[in-house]
Amino acid sequence: MARVWASASIREGAGRVHGGHAFRVADRLGGHPRVRLGNHRVALFAAGSPTAGSRTKAVLHALLIGVAKYKHAGMDLRGPPNDVALMEKLLANKKGRLFARVTVQSLIDSEATRAAVAKALAKLAAATKPCDLAMVYFSGHALREEEVQKAETLTLVLNDYTPAGRGRMNHRELIAALAQGKAAQQLVVLDF
Repeated sequence: MARVWASASIREGAGRVHGGHAFRVADRLGGHPRVRLGNHRVALFAAGSPTAGSRTKAVLHALLIGVAKYKHAGMDLRGPPNDVALMEKLLANKKGRLFARVTVQSLIDSEATRAAVAKALAKLAAATKPCDLAMVYFSGHALREEEVQKAETLTLVLNDYTPAGRGRMNHRELIAALAQGKAAQQLVVLDF
């Protein structure tokens, strides 16, 4: 299984930058992502390879998560709901062009708790077939944590986050949840 990793930057709330650069990768999973953006970080990683005939009958299953309002004080952002709306619009244009169908579930602010995200990931994984693309997009806060083995973990900070450890999901958990499905291609975009 091929693995692709790229990190770059993005200006908060600059939707045209998102559509112009970062999300072209979804159209070219087999190629190498080329992402050149502004000051805030974006992480892209994907796994899998297209199956024969996948372009004609593939379904894009997308879970879009945007957290601007947090339960924990002092963490609120402005851009994530706008980012999700722009991504919804971008993905809607892919129906009939790259995919036979596009299904999108969005979780915004208070809807984006750890439990709700885990449930939505399970639903997305269960819906996929081998020729499909499973995609997760996250816009909000994230933590970079260095582990004992000097490996870096990216952790999504969800709406129900607490400094004590609630409301978090790391990138390995996200990939493992997607791997429960049958999609030969998975794409995760973290905009933090």
